Amino acid sequence: MAKNESSRGKGAKDGAAERVASGASIEGGGAPAGPTPEAILATPTKRATARKSAAPAATVVGDAPAPPRRRASGAAGGSTRGAARGRAAEPAAPDLRGDLRTFARARPDGWGHHDWLGLLDDLRSRGHDVSDGDAVGMQLERERLLHQLEEVPGLGRKSEALVARFETVYSLRQASVDEVAAVKGVNRDLAERVKQRFG
Repeated sequence: MAKNESSRGKGAKDGAAERVASGASIEGGGAPAGPTPEAILATPTKRATARKSAAPAATVVGDAPAPPRRRASGAAGGSTRGAARGRAAEPAAPDLRGDLRTFARARPDGWGHHDWLGLLDDLRSRGHDVSDGDAVGMQLERERLLHQLEEVPGLGRKSEALVARFETVYSLRQASVDEVAAVKGVNRDLAERVKQRFG
């Protein structure tokens, strides 16, 4: 019997200790008062503790958390694509060589002074600089010669070496077979074929 009373006494003391720890009053033997606001704020709940441990740590600068970083790769890619679109929108530069070749191919037997003046006006309207008419005329002669050399079978890229050496159809017509064969890469057989074409 004494043992049971001792257990009840011990249990009462433990309960009183818990009420004191939780902020309850045991004075006067009355009903214990509820926990004080300070005790409630000081005692974290299990749910709050779990949320706090699960939440990722934020980088704090001063009193406010740092803003999230933007992905640099996306921004760089966007600016690159924008620059590419800007380049694609730029107009193509005028192609003088292509325009001269078109003119020469349309007139394999040559052209007159009236045709030449019309060509200069057309080139000027296309945005070409034709202030040096002699230089434009020489380039036109080279394009004419190159076009006709392309018709010689087996000559291929060696025609460019012949253009660099003779420059005009007239000069190549005046050259001998030996002079043509002296050009690097052109053997006598090719030289004879060239002279047959430009005889």
